[in-house]
Amino acid sequence: MQTRRSLLALFGSVAFAGPVAAELPPNVVGHVQNYLNGVRTLRARFTQIDDASRIARGRVYIQRPGRLRFEYDPPEQLLLVATDWRLIMYDGETDQTTTLPVDRTPLGVLLDDPIRLTGEVTIRSIAEVDDQLELTVFKTAEPGLGTLELYFDLRPMALRRWRVRDAQGKTTEILLEDVETNIELRRDLFMPESMLRRG
Repeated sequence: MQTRRSLLALFGSVAFAGPVAAELPPNVVGHVQNYLNGVRTLRARFTQIDDASRIARGRVYIQRPGRLRFEYDPPEQLLLVATDWRLIMYDGETDQTTTLPVDRTPLGVLLDDPIRLTGEVTIRSIAEVDDQLELTVFKTAEPGLGTLELYFDLRPMALRRWRVRDAQGKTTEILLEDVETNIELRRDLFMPESMLRRG
């Protein structure tokens, strides 16, 4: 159940107070935006860490626009599929599903096509630390949905992890390993009927 609560924090609506837009070097923002728009598909192993240091692992698939799949390794019985406007979480332990609109989640930013880091998305902070770029964004019109922190390697640029943070400082972090991009993914990975199947 702890992992399920972490997943809801990761994808659900969270409170966030006092957004502040950052002054940004446009060339850096443009470089990040171009990189993200160049990633049409992604497949990777992930490690999820919540604010109590609980760990879960699995595999993630992304296909823009609008499609995402999180498969959790046993003994977790969780599966999440985003398709079109819906984000559906299936909990095998309780045999229940939870559905959210994709645009009501911080991670919806990564599923847009094209991805824009201006206008509908506001960058709250940006910094280079130890050859990594750290970028925090939120939806401009709805900052109460939460913030998404993205972490990139710079040489070459590659998305390595992200973190969703709520108003109380609670976080859920996803670390990526064995990342493959722009590969062909089966379309049925993102169909609701695939909730009971492993990819």
